[in-house]
Amino acid sequence: MKKVVKSVLKVIGAASILVFATFDTGTIINPVDVKTTTGEIISLSDGENVDVLKETPDGFIVQKDNVNAEVNHKDILIFKGDTSEYTVRRLTPLLDNKNGGEAKRVLMEGEAVTVQLNEGEYSFVLTEDNKTGYVLSSDLAKEVVENVVNAVITGPYQLIDGTTFKSGTPVVIKNYQNGQFTVLEKGGVEFMIDKEYVKINYDELNRGIESRNTALQNDILNIAMSKLGTPYAYGTSGPNSFDCSGFTSYVYKELGIKIPRSSASQSGYGKTVSKEELLPGDLVFFNTYGSGVSHVGIYIGEGKFIHAASTNEMRVMINSLSENYYKSRYITAKRVF
Repeated sequence: MKKVVKSVLKVIGAASILVFATFDTGTIINPVDVKTTTGEIISLSDGENVDVLKETPDGFIVQKDNVNAEVNHKDILIFKGDTSEYTVRRLTPLLDNKNGGEAKRVLMEGEAVTVQLNEGEYSFVLTEDNKTGYVLSSDLAKEVVENVVNAVITGPYQLIDGTTFKSGTPVVIKNYQNGQFTVLEKGGVEFMIDKEYVKINYDELNRGIESRNTALQNDILNIAMSKLGTPYAYGTSGPNSFDCSGFTSYVYKELGIKIPRSSASQSGYGKTVSKEELLPGDLVFFNTYGSGVSHVGIYIGEGKFIHAASTNEMRVMINSLSENYYKSRYITAKRVF
């Protein structure tokens, strides 16, 4: 299951794991004037690259010159996206402090880590065995996601060498520059074509994102429900016992998604969503004692969530957000898929 889901996350839906200060880069394919969040009008030029902050029902929120604006999805394409996933280039220490701290352990060449904060010379990372610390940024190599954008040629198109492609020929768009797409035909021929001869399959693009998200939601719920009744034990993260954040991190780790270990740290990870926006698989957070986040569970739909409860039951169980105890202690929710 892990390998299957990881491959899913490497395509268009990879934007769903954007966190902290990592962005996709979008290319404007139609010059357009858009209104910023502060009410100003800015012009986006044909072929211009912009940072993509998040997806909306109609397009994307992009950033230019430190101002944000929404661009219709038909005016922008995302060919490559950054993720928070990095690979260790060489043997390097994982430090507890970037100012000459002690090494917690040595990171091996090729080991995967998640960058939670880039601080220039050093980056604060999370390892696959849930250890955090500082690493020299120069010792990390970023993974780049290549997005798949399907299209068809809208009319007969002839290359300089005489090769002709008929209308309806399916292609994958690789890049865009100076009014032309770089496309790859299924026979392996890569060429440049004027954009007026290309029709992008936006319906397929949207369905692909939705179907991958639905599949991932189902996987999250299946893994979480398989642990129903498992005993609660503080400081454990499965598979035979869990505390609350150990349970949520275990479920996501089984799907190849690394999130921080503690409930407080998890509450700062991913996209904030309101109660009205909750989808199965979202993380829900509570203040069960003191101040701030101290408990976390996974929303399963119909107003319910599954969690490792440290109350009298002391087990993985299902409760409702509308119960007085949890309703009065609810803080926020995050989406990380």
